[in-house]
Amino acid sequence: MVINIVKYTDIITAINKKLLGKFPSIKLMSESDITEKIVRPSFFVSLDNLKSNKFCDSALDKKITIRIYYYPKDDKKNKIENLNMIDSLNEIFVEDNIIKINEDFNIEIFDEVEIDIVDKVVHFYFNIFTSENIVVNEGDIEMMEELEFKTNIK
Repeated sequence: MVINIVKYTDIITAINKKLLGKFPSIKLMSESDITEKIVRPSFFVSLDNLKSNKFCDSALDKKITIRIYYYPKDDKKNKIENLNMIDSLNEIFVEDNIIKINEDFNIEIFDEVEIDIVDKVVHFYFNIFTSENIVVNEGDIEMMEELEFKTNIK
């Protein structure tokens, strides 16, 4: 059986593309960048609370929390910059609530967005839910050769 599903890396790549489309000059940091010196301004995107469930052997359901962190240019005086960024993030993830994974698959953001500013860093969180059909490669299925029926019904 072959399962063609959207990978977690596909989801994070699509979110990064959406951010870069709106903010081409802002750096996207990786996990290793966070442990070193933080470049400002920058984004850090992570997937959290990953849950998967196979439904009736025909679908794979996933629930994922997307966490976007924005590190403003000025690490001291940034209230207005952070508020403007929250407005912009609302624009690209709430008003335009579609995350395009590929030509065949989009994810719609239904849940509310949670927004906090912690230590002068914007925390922007939302949940996504996907349900994908499990595509079975027919070459893996053993077919019956002959089926005989008895028609003597009493």
